[in-house]
Formats: sequence, C-alpha cells, structure tokens
Amino acid sequence: MASSSPVKYDVFLSFRGEDTRYGFTSHLNAALCRRKIETFIDYELKRGDEISPSLLKAIEDPSDVRKQTGTFGDAFAMHEVRFRDRPEMLQRWRIALTEAGNLCGFDSNAIRPESKLIETIIEHILKILNDKSSIDNKNLVGIAIKIEKIKSLLFEGLTEVCKVGIWVMGGIGKTTLANAVFNEISSDFEASCFIPNVREASNKNQLPHLQKELLSTILGGAHLDIRLTFTKERLGRERVLIVFDDVTDLKQVRELIGDLENLGIGSGIIITTRDRQVLKNCGLNDSIIYEFT
Repeated sequence: MASSSPVKYDVFLSFRGEDTRYGFTSHLNAALCRRKIETFIDYELKRGDEISPSLLKAIEDPSDVRKQTGTFGDAFAMHEVRFRDRPEMLQRWRIALTEAGNLCGFDSNAIRPESKLIETIIEHILKILNDKSSIDNKNLVGIAIKIEKIKSLLFEGLTEVCKVGIWVMGGIGKTTLANAVFNEISSDFEASCFIPNVREASNKNQLPHLQKELLSTILGGAHLDIRLTFTKERLGRERVLIVFDDVTDLKQVRELIGDLENLGIGSGIIITTRDRQVLKNCGLNDSIIYEFT
C-alpha cells in the first residue's frame, strides 16, 4: 500500500543556468544521492519563473543572498514591481534572503579539483544534518554513554580494520544500540551498510541476496562477486562501516563479505550476537567486546 506521506528532503539543491545544471550541479546531485542524502532538485525551473508549489513544499529552510543592494537590489526591485500586488510574498523573500546572507560558502577557485570540492560540500552537509538530527532513545536507557563506549572501542586502532562486538545474552536492545551507533558515525566513512537479522536471513537462505545488496551498497553497480579478486581489491580500497546484527556463526560473516581483514584501512565492523564465542571466532578479543547489560 502506497504511503500518502510527503517525502522529507534533507537538501534543496538550487541552481541557475544550463552551464552548471548539466555539469557541476549534476555531479553534486549524484554524490548526494550516493551518500543516501534525500535531495530535491527541480530541473524544470527556469530563470524568472515563479517557484512552483511543489518546490515551495519541498523547501523547509529557503536560502539565497542577504541585503538587497547593488545589482542584486536592482533585480529585486524589478520583482517588487512585478509582484506589487503580493506584498506578503515579497516580505517572505526579503526575510529568507537576509537569513541566507549570513551563511558562508566554499570558494570553488580555492578547492580544486572539483571532485575535492564536491566531497568537501558533502562532508559539510552531513555534519549539519547530523548535528540537527536527534537520537531516538525511547527504547534504550543511557544510550549516549553506551554509544560513546562503543565508539571508543571501535576507534582504538585507525591503521587497520577496527572491530567491536556487542554481546547480550537475552538479545534485547543490542540491535537498537548498534543502530544508534551506526546512525551517529556512518557519515565518517566512505560507505556504510547495516545488515539486520543475519541469523534469520541465514535460516531462510537469504545470505546470497544480502551479499549482493551489501556489495552494491559499498561498491556501487552490478557484476560484483566476493570470490573475484578484483572485487576483493576494490573492497580493500574502501574505508567502510558494516554492522552485522544477530550473528550466530563466523561463516555467515564470511559468506557476506569474505575475510574482514581484506577491507580498507580504518574500516569499522560491528557484530552483535547472543553468543560470546561467535565474537571470538570472528577474531575479537575480550578488550573489544562490549557486554550489554
């Protein structure tokens, strides 16, 4: 059943002119989508057009330039004549432009090449979105302390693949905790993937399907096979974060991603389980196993 709820966009991507629309802007839009940032872009919007109702609905925090002076002031004065019968709309524009003028941008001449500029913009956007995002702690008491503990265990070594295990006998709360950690730190990695219910997927023979989804999420595209040397080489070039939730056997992890040590330097692996021995089989010693009580 289709949902009638409107899409909540993270970013409104504004542009003017075909020179950027099909060039830099298209690459920035693609990069935002690859990082799973919900982006609104209206390719039908033409210069001088009034913003469509769908665009107004998509923008929760409008932005552009601050004091209406100089040549920009002249252009805005023309709009004041054109829309003189809609003073309330003009006032909204003034307020939005004033607020936006206080925002700082990036100098495209100082950050080169463009690929580096795009990555800088993406990281800046992720930081803003993370700072504004709240942690859902309704089902977990003291979650902030637990998250910090997991992070400290995970990032003890940054020159290798960093692994941490979450062990709880009853199986209650470990997935919620792992998901909270994942949401907080996933933007620090080049790619990330959360694989829930590994035990259940294994029982239903769904691991091959999950493997394809995992590899596609991390590397993008098709023609991926964990048995191929080239796929392994590509994985070794990526700094990734992967959560394997509710694991019961090392074989499940290996079927999904192969040898964990073949991942890129600085990658993070979180494994949750009800069986402490599973974590030891995965190469985790007691110092990097978090016992969730």
